[in-house]
Amino acid sequence: MSENKEKYSQLYKELSELIGDAASNEYVRNFVAENKGKMSTKDIAKAVGLSERRVRQILKEEK
Repeated sequence: MSENKEKYSQLYKELSELIGDAASNEYVRNFVAENKGKMSTKDIAKAVGLSERRVRQILKEEK
């Protein structure tokens, strides 16, 4: 019985990490889109912890 709990615990931990990553990715995309005319690419990158290049890629994808 304890072995099953450990298996389920690991499964839920992995699912939680995947969902968290997806939510984080969505947040970053929304932040970039909302601030593209208000902040510089450099400032957006610094705020979300990405490179300026990645921010430009996201902006290009949004078009």
